[in-house]
Amino acid sequence: MHLEFHTIAEEEIPTVIAECDACGGVIQIPERDFLLSRPLDCTSCHHQRYLSYREYVTLADAFAAQLLNYAIARWNRTKQ
Repeated sequence: MHLEFHTIAEEEIPTVIAECDACGGVIQIPERDFLLSRPLDCTSCHHQRYLSYREYVTLADAFAAQLLNYAIARWNRTKQ
């Protein structure tokens, strides 16, 4: 899993990119929905990938620095 920033409606949205265990397809989850998106549903084969709480915490910790930088940059843009 990794974090990407996608532009949707002219707004940059942090998106968690996961891989389906069954077909290898891409599962995209907006970061704001990541906690509530368990299990993760593959749109290609409808396989459900389950995340344990430990896996979620590990991923959230790994993405924390990128998300903090994103939040600071977004705050600075709105402040100007």
